[in-house]
Amino acid sequence: MSDCPSSILYTLNTGMNDSMMAKGFELRLKVINLYRSLYRTRQELFQGDQLALNVSLQKLRTGFLDNKNETDTNKIESMIKLGEEVDDLLKHNAVQCKRNDQGIYKMKIRNNTRLLDNALHPDDRR
Repeated sequence: MSDCPSSILYTLNTGMNDSMMAKGFELRLKVINLYRSLYRTRQELFQGDQLALNVSLQKLRTGFLDNKNETDTNKIESMIKLGEEVDDLLKHNAVQCKRNDQGIYKMKIRNNTRLLDNALHPDDRR
């Protein structure tokens, strides 16, 4: 068997065909790209807040490491979709607030923050 290409040996050892290996490689790339995107998003969102940066990095690492041995492609795709939604939410909807000396919170709104209209609840209208 030493004359066989490594992909054939891999297929024989794992029972995976070429399309399964390609799908696995594609998912792996998506996971790596998602990790990188979430890493950059947290850096931008929590810039200047070392505690938030440290905690978010630990949560990010833990979340990915806890699932590193997952083999079910449907579960992996579902987790990727959830991660992409979280990334989008953090990029466009989360803002960093800091309380000043007067007790007023100042929001740090970034260029990609989605600004939505605030609608008053009917009970709050006067």
